[in-house]
Amino acid sequence: MVSVGHAEPPDIVDRLLWRDAQTMLGRHATPDHDGGCVWCGRPWPCPPRRLAERADAASRRPWEPSARHASLSDLS
Repeated sequence: MVSVGHAEPPDIVDRLLWRDAQTMLGRHATPDHDGGCVWCGRPWPCPPRRLAERADAASRRPWEPSARHASLSDLS
């Protein structure tokens, strides 16, 4: 298993999404002295930062299998 060095909070439902969000949040962490993202240079907060914030929030929401995937019985 690969470790990314983030201590996972207990309220995380989707661990992979949370880890990816933490990586993106770390890269697009702060604005530079001109008001652009230190990673991509876009105006702060940049679109990747906002997407990572949404992914972080989504990783904590309860998973609803009926809303995201067809059940196995629907496939037969």
